[in-house]
Amino acid sequence: YRKFCKQFNYCTFSESEKKGFYSRGFWFKIIRSQKYFSYENGLTVRGVRFDKIDNDPKGLAVSKLFPLTQSSEKEFSEILYKNYVIESKMSAAQILGLDSNHESSKYPIWAMVYPWDGESINDRFERYPNALIKNRTTHGLLFDSSDHKHIIEKSYSFEAAEIQAKQYIQLLKKIQQYGFIEGNSLPHILILKKGDRWKWLVGVEGNHRSYINPLLKKPSLFSEVIDIVDILKASKWKNVKNGLYTLDEAKYIFQLVFEGKVRTRGLI
Repeated sequence: YRKFCKQFNYCTFSESEKKGFYSRGFWFKIIRSQKYFSYENGLTVRGVRFDKIDNDPKGLAVSKLFPLTQSSEKEFSEILYKNYVIESKMSAAQILGLDSNHESSKYPIWAMVYPWDGESINDRFERYPNALIKNRTTHGLLFDSSDHKHIIEKSYSFEAAEIQAKQYIQLLKKIQQYGFIEGNSLPHILILKKGDRWKWLVGVEGNHRSYINPLLKKPSLFSEVIDIVDILKASKWKNVKNGLYTLDEAKYIFQLVFEGKVRTRGLI
């Protein structure tokens, strides 16, 4: 692959590709790919352009860590908790701007799935609280029971926001001291394709690093492509085929994410 890559100039992106143009050879450049992806063409895990990062509450909170001062942790926690309070009352339909009688309005925001995701909204609703308790416990948030309602309430607490702040500060100090280590655990990204344009969307794995790097004036993120989402294949997406979204709704959601002006995913 490396020999083929060099022979046909597929090892690096051209200037037009960096700006979001999908060339004929682009697909070959991203298969089995671990590359530097420019932030000017990227979207946060919550679907917001990095140059509009204040529209993502997590991005806004992380920005308060620069420069790192005694008040940084408090500012981070307060911003996050303020949005936790608002978000805890929202439905999955609301975050996507869908009608209140849409099927997804029966589910909370944290159960939201994109049309192209590989799990149904009900599967996520059943699975996610258990994943949350495992993740949050690892970072010091303790739960009194395994009841799903308790897990969600605790995950939206001020204590949870404070622990998030400490986690980011610890990671920031580590990156400042040792740099970004390009090891085995790379941030995962999805490629969103629309005609001859493309953007990359951060996955769950590595999203903390994706927020910190641009604030450290890093122009790109070294990451790994895990999937390509092509709007031309919208009718084949799981959550279109199962009836959660109509084809028009799926295309609308794709465009909403692709534009990157507002967030389309929850905070927990």
